[in-house]
Amino acid sequence: MTACVNKKSKRVAAVVTASLVGALSIGAPAVALAANVNLLAEGAVEAFNQGKVVLNDTDATLEYTGKKAEITATSVTPVSAGEIKLAGNDDYRVYFVKADEKGSPTTTRTDAVEPGSYFVCVEAKGGDYKGGKAYAGFTVTGKSLSSATLKEDSVSYDGEGVDLTFMLGTKKLKAGEDFTVTYGAKNSAATSETAPTNAGSYYAKISGKGVYAGSTKNLEFTIAQVDVKSLKADDFFTATVFAGENLPAGPTTVKGSEGMAKDFTFFYDDPTADCRTFTPNACLTDAAKKSGNYTNVTDDENDKTPSGDWKVVTGAKVYRAANKATINYNGAALPEEMTFDSSKNEAYNEANFFAFYTDKGEKKPCTGADFEFTYVNEDGEVVSTPTMKNPGVYTVTVSIVDKASAASCAFGATQTFTLKITNGSLQGYKLYVTYDNKVVTEVSKTWDGKQLAEPSVVVKDAYGFEVSSSDVSKVFTDAKGNKVDASDIVAAGDYTMTVKVKGQDFDGNTVPVKVAKLNVSGFRIVKEGDKYLEKDASELTEVVKGKAGALSGINGHYSLKYNDGKAIDPIYVYSDGTRDDEGDLVWKQFKGSIAEDYLNQSLALNGEEVSSVKKRGSYTMTLALSEAVDAKNMELTAPAYSFDVDKAEKFSDVKEGAWYYEVVNKAADNGYINGYAGTTLFGPEAQIKRGDVACVLFNMAGAPDIDNDNFVDEDGNFLTGFSDVNGHAYYAQAIAWAKQAGVVNGYGDGTFKPEAMVTREEFACMLANYAKLTGNYEAADPKVLDGFADKGSVSDWAVDSVAWAVEGEIMGNGGSLDGTGVITRAQVAAMAVNYQPAKLEKPTK
Repeated sequence: MTACVNKKSKRVAAVVTASLVGALSIGAPAVALAANVNLLAEGAVEAFNQGKVVLNDTDATLEYTGKKAEITATSVTPVSAGEIKLAGNDDYRVYFVKADEKGSPTTTRTDAVEPGSYFVCVEAKGGDYKGGKAYAGFTVTGKSLSSATLKEDSVSYDGEGVDLTFMLGTKKLKAGEDFTVTYGAKNSAATSETAPTNAGSYYAKISGKGVYAGSTKNLEFTIAQVDVKSLKADDFFTATVFAGENLPAGPTTVKGSEGMAKDFTFFYDDPTADCRTFTPNACLTDAAKKSGNYTNVTDDENDKTPSGDWKVVTGAKVYRAANKATINYNGAALPEEMTFDSSKNEAYNEANFFAFYTDKGEKKPCTGADFEFTYVNEDGEVVSTPTMKNPGVYTVTVSIVDKASAASCAFGATQTFTLKITNGSLQGYKLYVTYDNKVVTEVSKTWDGKQLAEPSVVVKDAYGFEVSSSDVSKVFTDAKGNKVDASDIVAAGDYTMTVKVKGQDFDGNTVPVKVAKLNVSGFRIVKEGDKYLEKDASELTEVVKGKAGALSGINGHYSLKYNDGKAIDPIYVYSDGTRDDEGDLVWKQFKGSIAEDYLNQSLALNGEEVSSVKKRGSYTMTLALSEAVDAKNMELTAPAYSFDVDKAEKFSDVKEGAWYYEVVNKAADNGYINGYAGTTLFGPEAQIKRGDVACVLFNMAGAPDIDNDNFVDEDGNFLTGFSDVNGHAYYAQAIAWAKQAGVVNGYGDGTFKPEAMVTREEFACMLANYAKLTGNYEAADPKVLDGFADKGSVSDWAVDSVAWAVEGEIMGNGGSLDGTGVITRAQVAAMAVNYQPAKLEKPTK
């Protein structure tokens, strides 16, 4: 490509260079000046480092939100200097760093998500304070536990240590996840991680973790004493022992507590007796007596056993059985699990239990003894005997022991099994699930950091009647089968919703629940024609109307118009792969989205980090996953996005800095040549046709009026004199004028070939002819071409015209001629302007 420059521009450059040299020669010697600059810079940096940083949150204390801290610096005031406003100032960048154990800033950059101590760092990237860093501290605290309460603030002593339930409103706080706890005696500062056991007044100090980190709460509670006079023989349970085994020294549990059982011993009248029912005295140990955990403890000698222990209860039952019994149900050995289906007229009945034992080889029934049952439901609650009207799953403990007489205890046994009661398979039942206002067979969403909106369900029986909602329940489980609440379904992953009718399963009652990972796969500036999910999409399209700088595109690369040094606020959009019904990508507004919350944005101008879009140049927006997001929930595959900010150019494909920038714009301003109709494109590298070149020359001549009989026939056709030029074509008028003016010539066959491309030497000849027309032609010595290595590229018939163009610095300024090479539109503009820099005041006749 040939760069065309005239002599005047060369002289201007020389004058400017000389002026600069002169200016640099004035003043102090270079060495002394440099030394002074270094001393000044060092002092400025230190002044900046010690400066005062003002934050937009004067409290500088933020509550944990799980997102990047929303705090920033608004200004810095260096020592002994004026305040520097940071908004829109590209000489400074602001970011967060962690604080060390001593509370000083580190170099570790962060999003300041988790509770802790941090600093806002203002770094000077340029200007007088370049290299300086000033800091302001702030704190991220956890959510408050100030409203936390105890579900029960008074519990009875059980010898096992308190197991308190901490509540925040209706939410049960989770130990180890939401808080840690220490305990102390009331009015005492000393604390321990071990829960108190003995009766007394205490407080529990909970210290928040996770979302509650940094928040604490003291909650008082009491462990009440046990009145020994309230204890009964039935409160003491002891596991059955068998022949040959020693009698237990104390109870297995007291009021269900193993810890409380350690406070008691048994005193037997005759511990060596054979198998029988024993009724020992339950005695409080001396240590327990002194512990203060019991009331109504006396020193009455009449209440002491011969061993010196103080009696609390008489008649506690202890069994030593001669034989271990076997328990059956309906004549078969008791299995680990039994299921009963009422739809099949099956029924669970305690009367169907039977037990037997073997004595000296003889099988004998366990007569004269009753079975004892304990039922625990799926929630861990002890319940009464379930009927077939109470479908569900229960853990059952059944025991039997020979209590016929105190003189013998022939048998005993205890066994545990699972009991399932169902109403059978609900044939013909249908499940309808609604999620996000749609009936679905799978509940699915893309991770957004929010809990799952619980789907609504409707169950209809085989006759189409809706099952009462009070009889329908939903159970959610994670990928491992663990039961979870719908409100706990936040993280990306696979879950299952099981719908039950009165605790029953039915065909098709499980629904997959999927939370897909958010993949930010695309990112760019909004443009006209984009499709959105947001309801305010109409507002977004205003960007192309000038709201955030008019947007133009060239081959997929977009450019915002320069706003005279004022900040531009581009509207960014992102894609997570969602497509509309037509298969097109749906772009979503980035601002205020979950993507913005968990993506760090880095904006660079010509490779240097900036905080806003303001200056002209090439920008790149780079995204990075925040440390606050779990990789299982979100990923980033979108590449960095680049766009330009340019001044309002006449042509979007003629950029400042290109060799033809000035000449193309000058040619357009003079009216010599235009861009492509209906676009902002000029096509500087495109070739140009002979008909278009005739238009350029016609325009250079001032577009003279040729609407007369010499140029136009009675039908309005321009008379070009060439057989292949349509008199109504857009270039017909220009060709008619150029032919009669002697500016262009045709071919020997009477044609002009208006659609053929023009070579450089052809345009030199046409321009020379135009110079002759205007009276400005002066022949040049052909030897002027000798200085060009490719002078042989010029045809013999064009030598004189090319020599004229070279002598006038109209052509050949780039060091080559390329005479037979096809000329570009930019080169035509350059040669036209080089010959005729200013448009004519009057048209050339």
